[in-house]
Amino acid sequence: MSDETGGLSDEPASRASKRRKPNIPADGEIVPLDEVSPERVPLDTVLLAAPPREFAALFADPPLVGNERREDFDKFFSAIAAAVKPADAIAWLYTWDIAYLSWEIKRERVVKADIIKSARISAVGRILESPIGDQ
Repeated sequence: MSDETGGLSDEPASRASKRRKPNIPADGEIVPLDEVSPERVPLDTVLLAAPPREFAALFADPPLVGNERREDFDKFFSAIAAAVKPADAIAWLYTWDIAYLSWEIKRERVVKADIIKSARISAVGRILESPIGDQ
């Protein structure tokens, strides 16, 4: 829908347009609209979560590979724990699983992007190496 100036109106055109859209602050981090507030604390200042002592051995060895840093995982886990606010042992285990699996997803996205980039470079190399008439 357009308004008198030729731009888009604020009226929703479909059910999909009624969904909340993320707010993207100046630092580029995507934040849901309902989480934007002055009390929002940056991830690098999140206090580390303190799971129950019974889980100290389980939580002592996060799923890190390559050049991943323990500090980054601890901040990531703490941010998730702060949002979930686990109250008992089961909730802490679920929180750990969510952090663990989310960390793996993050890693796999990086690997996938590297694979795609490598394939593009390889394809361009084959195109550049082929004689002009062989295409």
